[in-house]
Amino acid sequence: MRFFMEDGTETFPGGQGTDPHTLHRRDGSDTSAAAAYSIDPTHLEKMVYQVIRSFGESGCISDEVRAKLPHLSYSSVTARYRKLLDRNHIRDTGIRRPGNSGRGQRVMVARALDHPPPPEEEGS
Repeated sequence: MRFFMEDGTETFPGGQGTDPHTLHRRDGSDTSAAAAYSIDPTHLEKMVYQVIRSFGESGCISDEVRAKLPHLSYSSVTARYRKLLDRNHIRDTGIRRPGNSGRGQRVMVARALDHPPPPEEEGS
């Protein structure tokens, strides 16, 4: 599946996305850097986005996303929210629902990103 922004620009193009060097501190350990390069953050972002999108307009909380991705660690899932929010793939509705702990968690909704790009104009 390909993803597009409202202006027709493709998101998650060709597997390109979050640069691994942004996933670890410059002064971090060599194992931290190795871990950052060992994951595919773009693939994880797509997976998390798809789960959030599956909840439709009612949205979901982190516990619900994590329940749909039990094979992934807590941090592999929750670390994706910031990039998805920053890139306007999802939005925080401002609503809070109680999670498994009883504390409020933000309700997230996917933005409509999967429409096709606009047709190319003739002569371009």
